[in-house]
Amino acid sequence: MRLQLDQTSRGVVWYCATGRSKFEGVIPDAPSELLGDEFQNLRTLAIDVHLTTSIPSVNFTPRMTFGKVDLRNLRELLKKVETASAGSPELDRDFVKAFRSAPPNVTCSIDAAVRLIETELSGWWWNCGYCAARNGASLYVPGSSRIGVAAEYKTRPEHLQLLQDPKWGTLFDNGFHCDRGGTVPLAMLAVFLEARIAVELCEQRATSENKVIRLNK
Repeated sequence: MRLQLDQTSRGVVWYCATGRSKFEGVIPDAPSELLGDEFQNLRTLAIDVHLTTSIPSVNFTPRMTFGKVDLRNLRELLKKVETASAGSPELDRDFVKAFRSAPPNVTCSIDAAVRLIETELSGWWWNCGYCAARNGASLYVPGSSRIGVAAEYKTRPEHLQLLQDPKWGTLFDNGFHCDRGGTVPLAMLAVFLEARIAVELCEQRATSENKVIRLNK
């Protein structure tokens, strides 16, 4: 059965047809941006349609997944970020090619780098620091044991899946870190790219032979 989704003032509405009958309904608790640019990044919507004698019922379970990326391109981009001394319009364009959500001046602005991180890795924890000689940044999956949290904090299922992965869990729990010269935005983008590559490898169930984040390792 084909299911059509539309964003309306009522929320996300589904439509389907079977034979001469047409049905529609509102998906409860659907993300407001479901049909925006981020729609392509929700690879699985987990929508099940169950027909009855009158109308179908819909079981909607939103599950965060990440859009398909070209790992080699991301590794090339990481290499450029790690060797750059400062952001540039050319590097900005490279990020726009890799991520549609990349804002303007993403390699030159801390605010823009944060927006990219919070769009692509929703909910992840980040920090950054500056001193005269070096700049640093860190990025953590929410629930990481490296960060103390209140006892009542509940880690989201999609983050637990990363932290508890038998092959990749330790890497995600330790977080991603960068301490370098250059600029704070570039340090933030370096850890972002490391994390994004690791997430993709984890989703692909990469074996130890191809568990490579950088091109030169």
